[in-house]
Amino acid sequence: MTSNPSPPVPQLLVVPPRFASYLAACGSDNAAAHDLVTFNMQVSEAFSTPLYIYEVTFRNAISDALATAVGTQEWWSSATTPLYHPQDKQLQEAKRNAKKKGAAATVDHVVAELSLGFWTGLLSKRYRLRWNIHRLAFPQYVGSRQDVFRDAGLPRLWLTSNL
Repeated sequence: MTSNPSPPVPQLLVVPPRFASYLAACGSDNAAAHDLVTFNMQVSEAFSTPLYIYEVTFRNAISDALATAVGTQEWWSSATTPLYHPQDKQLQEAKRNAKKKGAAATVDHVVAELSLGFWTGLLSKRYRLRWNIHRLAFPQYVGSRQDVFRDAGLPRLWLTSNL
């Protein structure tokens, strides 16, 4: 792990059922289990910035491509871009959340409120014939829509499965 001594892990961060999995992985060695928790937090921290950059870049590429395709920054309000469930509900929630934070529901605020799941949902089969968005947002990408849809969630899926 690391050669530096680990700071103590606050008990509130690791509830007993979760800590049990660390203890089991460390052969019931309490100190080693705490070191493993600390290591897990450090790895999570190391991925935080790249994952943030990935999400922002991904959502902005899709939003910008849709805005260009329909001719308005508020592409979701265009009659040519109806949203289906659950994206329609996620958009309404994003607008409400932007307003709750004291911001007008500007395009930038709304786009920032939408989760990675919303954006990957726009790559799903139901939107393929209407937009073919992966070609607009990622013109250099040579894979299929299914490849983009599958790969878009992989960084988060990998992190949540392996850390």
